[in-house]
Amino acid sequence: MSNTKFTKTIITALLLSLACGVFVSFTAIYLRPLQEKNKHTELQRNILEVAGLPATNESIEAIFNKYITVRLVDIKTGEFVPSKNAAQYDFRKALSTPGKYFKLTKKQDIALIHQIPNVMPIYIIKKDNEITRLIFPIFGKGLWSTLYGFLALDKSGQTIEGITFYEHGETPGLGGEITNPRWKNLWHKKQLFNEQGEPILTLSKIHVSADSPQAKYTIDSLSGATMTSRGVEHLVHFWMGENGYIPFLKKFIHQQTNATQAAATNETGE
Repeated sequence: MSNTKFTKTIITALLLSLACGVFVSFTAIYLRPLQEKNKHTELQRNILEVAGLPATNESIEAIFNKYITVRLVDIKTGEFVPSKNAAQYDFRKALSTPGKYFKLTKKQDIALIHQIPNVMPIYIIKKDNEITRLIFPIFGKGLWSTLYGFLALDKSGQTIEGITFYEHGETPGLGGEITNPRWKNLWHKKQLFNEQGEPILTLSKIHVSADSPQAKYTIDSLSGATMTSRGVEHLVHFWMGENGYIPFLKKFIHQQTNATQAAATNETGE
C-alpha cells in the first residue's frame, strides 16, 4: 500500500495504539505486585516512625515483625477479632465492600467520613515482652482531602506518643504542614482525655504557654490552615470517642489493670 494512502496511515496509527495499549497493560499487571509491596512497606515505615522505633541495619519488615503485633478489633464491641492474616487486612477495601462497614449518622460523623469499617487494625508495640505503645489508624476530612494517618498512645491509652499522616491532598506549605516533623513533635506527651474520659485535645490558633493548665491538652494549630487544623482535631476526637476506639481502649486498659494487679498479688504471695 502506498505511503501516501490515508487508509495506511489510519491502520498504522491503530496498530501502534494497540501495541502501546498492550505494553502499558502488561507493564501495569507486571508491576502491580511490586507496587503493592512498596505500599505495604511505606505503611510499615510510617508505623515504625510513630512507634518511636529507631532505624537500624535491619529491614523495615524485620523491625516491624520484631516489635509489632497486628490485631483486628471490632469497632462496636471493642473485642479482638480472630484472624490469621491481620497484617494483610486493608480497612480501605472494607469501606467499599458491602457488609463490612456501617454508616454514621450526621451527629456521629464529626470527621466527615460518612462510614467506617466494622473492623479496624490495632498495632501493639512490645519491648522485652512489655507493651509500650498502641498505634491506631485514623482518617478524616481536611480542607481538600481525606487525611490518613496513625496515632500512637502510651500503654495507659491516655497520653499521645506521636502522630503521622501518610496520605493527604492538602495545600503545600499550609495544610500540608501536617507532615512537618516540628509540628508533629508538638503532639508528644499531650493528654487526650479530661477526668471524665472525654476527648478534650484542642488545636488552638492562640498559643498556650507551657505553664498554663490547658497546655497539656492544647496544640498550636497550623498557621494559615484553619480548616485542615479543624479537620485534624475532629478526626482525633472521632477516633478517640465512643464511635471509634474507646470501646476497645476501655476493655484493654481494664484487662491490663487486672493483669498488673494479679502479677503484684503473685509477687507478694497474698
